[in-house]
Amino acid sequence: MISVVKHTGACVRIRRLLFGAIIFALLGTLAPAPASAETPRIYAIHVTGVISSLTSSKVIETLRTAERNHATAILLVIDSPGGTETAVQEITRAFLSATVPVVVYVNSNQKAEALSGALFITLAGNIAAVGPDAKIGAGNPESLRVNPSTSEQQQHLSQTVQFATNIAAARKRNVSALTDVITNNDDLTADEALAQGLVDKIAPNIEGLLTQLNGQQVQTLAGPATIQSENARIVWQKSSWHARILQQITDPNVAYILFSLGALLLIIELFNPGRLIAGVPAIIALAAAFVAFGNMPVSWLAVVLMVVAFLFLIRELFIPRFTPLGPLGIVLYLVGSYTLYRPVRETSAIVPAVRVTWWVIVASTIVICVAMVIMMRLSARARTQGLLPYTAALVGTDAVVSKVLRPRGQVRLHGQEWPAISDGPDVAEGERVRIASISGNVLHVMPYEEDLQPVLESSPLQMSDRGKSPGA
Repeated sequence: MISVVKHTGACVRIRRLLFGAIIFALLGTLAPAPASAETPRIYAIHVTGVISSLTSSKVIETLRTAERNHATAILLVIDSPGGTETAVQEITRAFLSATVPVVVYVNSNQKAEALSGALFITLAGNIAAVGPDAKIGAGNPESLRVNPSTSEQQQHLSQTVQFATNIAAARKRNVSALTDVITNNDDLTADEALAQGLVDKIAPNIEGLLTQLNGQQVQTLAGPATIQSENARIVWQKSSWHARILQQITDPNVAYILFSLGALLLIIELFNPGRLIAGVPAIIALAAAFVAFGNMPVSWLAVVLMVVAFLFLIRELFIPRFTPLGPLGIVLYLVGSYTLYRPVRETSAIVPAVRVTWWVIVASTIVICVAMVIMMRLSARARTQGLLPYTAALVGTDAVVSKVLRPRGQVRLHGQEWPAISDGPDVAEGERVRIASISGNVLHVMPYEEDLQPVLESSPLQMSDRGKSPGA
């Protein structure tokens, strides 16, 4: 009897121990894993094209997110000719004051580059790496290259050199080599940049770069930090759809095409007004173009030349005879296109040296010329077809001189310009005349006299009267 009782008590204790072990195991699974066991994260972002304020905002936002989430590093993959001075300075300042390791990698694509301001952003990283085929360099605007022509340009170049050397000194890079690159406007290959101490690593791709980075210790504003890239999870940061669109239009060729297309559509809308089929896209394209121009080194003088060119083309379209305004407009358009990204006065050596590709200029010019020829032929045909059915009806109606008659000139009739000849004395601009006869498409007019009654009302003829005689 006693043994049975002892056996029962032992079973109870065993069940209690097993129950406690199960509860402890469950609590252990619910408890958070220690920080050291977490998968390291690297926040990454791509930067391509001209660096604008949109770019700097997204890069800094990604950096702050990495800092808040205690990421092991932030990775910036860059392929850019440079950017605006403000955007470049914002990014470099943020990188130099970062509390997490900053890794900048010039893309491994064959034509990848980090020029001008993009070079300074690359050097501002704790780790600067390049692909085997990438290049880095100054990429200064042409007017700020070797031996600037004015003291003001020399001052801009000196400020840029000082800005760059401060970054190089903070990251312990070769200041002397960087100064030579900027002043001589050099482009360096990956091997040359590594040999001169401007970059830290050459990696064929991102995976190879992460392999090289594992265990690397760098100095951040918060103190020493070790990059744990082995098995790290890369968290790519994507921009919103509208930010991506705005970033795409800052391409020099895209901005130029948008401006040219918008101006051409505006001319088409003026040629055939009222339906807004071309007017609304024209306004959208022009607005997008000027947003892009505001984020690039644009010569506003070149923009003015292109605007004047289109005004000349518009004027040519509404004149019933050929004038030199059309060819002059095309010449101004070509000059403006070629100098669009060459400001008359450079304000910074950080901005990229960009330009419109020559074949884009040629293609745009051909399209504009063809469109103008088509519209001018349609306009001439409309004048011819619109005048002949009304030949009898127009005699005796009144018109206003738009270009002095000596004796040839122009008059405005029913909202259109027509060539005219005065059969009497010369008539000044703005004076009223009366149509005496019509020869071909030329109106023969006489000075207007109040005491004469017009043969017909001078109100515009209705389309329903086409082909009818005055007495019909």
